[in-house]
Formats: sequence, C-alpha cells, structure tokens
Amino acid sequence: MELYAYDREFMELAVEEMLQSRSDHIAKPDPLVGAVIADRDGRLLGKTHRGGLRVGAHAEYTLIDRDLRDQDLEGASLYVTLEPCTSRGPGKTPCADRIIEARISRVFIGMVDPNPGVTGQGIAGLHKAAVEVGFFDADLRTTIQNANTSFIEYCEQLTGDEEEETALGESSAIENEVVRAASVEDLSKPHVKEYIDTRGMDLAVPSEQAWEYMARASLVAQTADANRYRPTVAGLLLFGEHPADFLPQASVMLEAQRGNNMIYEEASGPLAAVIGQVVGFLCQHMRQFTEITSLRRESIPEYPPAALREAIVNALVHRSYQEGVRVHVKLSMDRITIRSPGLPVYPITLSRLRAFDAPPISRNPRIANTLKLLGYMEERGSGIGRMRDQLVAAGVGEPVFNFDVGYFVLTIYGQGEGWENIRVSDELLTELDANARRIIEFVQHNGRITSQECAELLATSQRYAREVLRGLREAGLVEKRGASSSTYYVLAQT
Repeated sequence: MELYAYDREFMELAVEEMLQSRSDHIAKPDPLVGAVIADRDGRLLGKTHRGGLRVGAHAEYTLIDRDLRDQDLEGASLYVTLEPCTSRGPGKTPCADRIIEARISRVFIGMVDPNPGVTGQGIAGLHKAAVEVGFFDADLRTTIQNANTSFIEYCEQLTGDEEEETALGESSAIENEVVRAASVEDLSKPHVKEYIDTRGMDLAVPSEQAWEYMARASLVAQTADANRYRPTVAGLLLFGEHPADFLPQASVMLEAQRGNNMIYEEASGPLAAVIGQVVGFLCQHMRQFTEITSLRRESIPEYPPAALREAIVNALVHRSYQEGVRVHVKLSMDRITIRSPGLPVYPITLSRLRAFDAPPISRNPRIANTLKLLGYMEERGSGIGRMRDQLVAAGVGEPVFNFDVGYFVLTIYGQGEGWENIRVSDELLTELDANARRIIEFVQHNGRITSQECAELLATSQRYAREVLRGLREAGLVEKRGASSSTYYVLAQT
C-alpha cells in the first residue's frame, strides 16, 4: 500500500477521537474506537468515535451511514482504531460490509480485535473485497492498546458463551476441528485443571461441568448423541497427553550438529511441554563461553534462551497444523534454523516482519489466547521485537525471516566456527588501563598473542610488553603457553 504524508495526521486524529468514546454497557468494558475518513485527495471528510451519534453506535456506522451518507466515498481512506466488525445483532449491518459497500479503497487499522473468535475476520473480509489494509504506526498502536487494556483483558477471558455485540464467529483454522479418534480421557487432567483454575473457575477435573466449560472455549466438543466429549485440535495440542498419537504433525523434529556428528531427537506432548523440550535441546547442545568478570567467571550460552523460547512459541502458535508437516529446528555450527509450516496469515508480509512491525494476528487465535492466559506468551504483537532486542543484547544479531516452499523460516546466526569460548566482560575491560585493554581485545580476536606481537601492538619494547603480560597473568586474565621462543599467551582457562 502506498503511504502519503497525511496518513499519519489522520491516524493521530483517530486516536484523539478514540479517547472521547462512550461506553454502552455497565457489566463489561467496551472498546474505545475512533474513526476518520479522508477523500482520495487527502482532504478530511469526517471524524467521530464510538457513541458519538448515540450510545452504542459504532464509529464506522456513524461516519458512513449518517454523517457522510450524501458523500461519494469511492476511493476514500478510513482510519479506525479497532478492526471493523463482521457480525452485528439482528437487522444491523457489520462495519466491514458498510466499508465495502461504500467503495472505500484504503483502511488503516490501529488494533486487531482481541476477541479470539473474531481476530482477523474483518481484515480478511476487507482483503477479499480488494480493499487495501494497512496499520497505524507502532507508537500509535501502543497508545491504542494501552487505552483499551480493560477491553483486551475482558476479551482474553471470553469462552464463547457471553452474549457479545460482535458475536463470536467460527474460525476457519484447523484448530477448531474435532479430533474424533480421541476423547477427553486422552487429555492431561493436571494441564486442564491448571487452565480452569487460571480462568478462576472452581471445577473438578474430570467432571461434566469441566467439559462443558471447555466446550464453550472450543477446546472440546460434544458428540452428536450428546453423551461424550472429544477434544478439538486446539484442545488436544494444548492439553493432550500424547497429541502426536492422533496428530503426527504435532511433534517437532530436532537436529543438532556437534563437530562431525549429528544428533536427532523429537519433541512431543502438550504444547507447553514441547516449548520446554525444544529450548532444553538447544541449550544442551549449543556452545557455551566463559565470561571473565572482576569477581567471577560465568558460563554464558551462545544464544539467549529467552529469545529462543520466543522463537519456538511463535513457530508453534502461528504455524499451520495441516497433516503431514512438522516444525523442524536445526542447530548448526553457525546458526539456528526454525522451519514452521504455513506462511503468515494476511496481512502479515515479509517486509513487515523484517521491519519488526507485524500486526498481532494469529492463524490459531484460540491456541494463542490460551497460552497467553497460562503465561507462555507475552502481550500480542510484541514477540518478534522482544526477541530481536534479546538477540542483539547478547551480541548475536537480528533474526532473519524468509519464506521457502510453504514454510516460514527463521534463522538466527551465531558466532561462527572461529568463536572463542572465553571472553572478558565489557565491564572488566573498562576497568583495565589502555595497554592491558588493547592486549585483551587482541587475544579475544586472534586467540593468542606473543610478546613480540604485544610489543608491536603497544609500540614499545619486548621487555615492557612482557611486564604488561606478567601483570595480566597475575590478575588471572591470561596464561602462558609453550616454552622458550615458542611462548605465547591466551585467555586464562580457569
């Protein structure tokens, strides 16, 4: 989508309108929504907010059907802080349909609808109708999410039985399909109990009441004769004792290179357990280095485990669970590659991923929402940015995103084969004098140093160079190797 200078101005105006929204319910929070429409030449046509016309009136309805009903909106741009709805009560037209009927050509959205049964449906409907969809700038999205904290938290607690103005729709994802070969006896009772307790419900597991509650969240489903419950794909993946017995695609292939040897394993079980298994496998087989500080030596993994956990969670939550394809995680000498089946859902693009500005949309919203409730995911939309920050802080570098024959591929490059297993911390380096610091940095880069190389580095005599090296030896930073003319110095091993 082509962007214009005025787009940012109208996004900001929509945020201002959002803050004036009026709620129409007492028992539950309503979203704060602001909307602005500009014509094809970038001239402001109208602005409003939820409840601007009357209590309960959607902002898009107010603009399109009331304030601007006599205007030709073909080719216009809409800036709205919440994803347009796709379902309303009897006799009401969804906002997404109004936008399409008005021939509005560009829609900018500030926040994807956080309701797990609705997420992305408005965007998909607009895209299907050839409406260009873009998103507010990242700082404005944060403002919108912060203002709607209560509404977001409320939506995260929805199980499907609440009477919502935007009724819960059925996701087209495989996660909602019933696994007819399995039964609730195949679910881990402790994992189910943890979920129900987290939702604040005091229900015994197993019990009819527990399965009824799980059914409202589409994690299990009642059979046609209403006598048995069976897990959905989402329920089996999240809580199944052995999901791969029914869904072979649920297991994760693991591969690690150790010198000339390859190690192969498989991670399986409930998703929460799989996350831990994959991260544990990588931590076990990745290289470690010793960092020397002024007080101690600390073992540091080549890749930060928190960033790897984020990457694995994203791969498992947002992947396609179609049959015959699995997530593949490979640890090589110089990189970690994570291949996840299925390309990201619209409107997430490769360019947005590479800009770390992808909107928080998941192919499997029920799985994503459940893992967030259980504490395995952080705030929606913040994962890849946080992963990037953790990798950069560890000195590894930014992750690389690519697509490959139906797979989403994430690559994290390591330190390479010349990677040293002992380092001096930046903190300690700053405590050293200039000459000592130059020597340590030389050894870290080259692996060793001789007294002659030291003298040349410091532009001094070999005698003085040996004195500096002796001081570093006494400080426990370097150790002497070899003998006579073959003497050299390396970072101290112990």
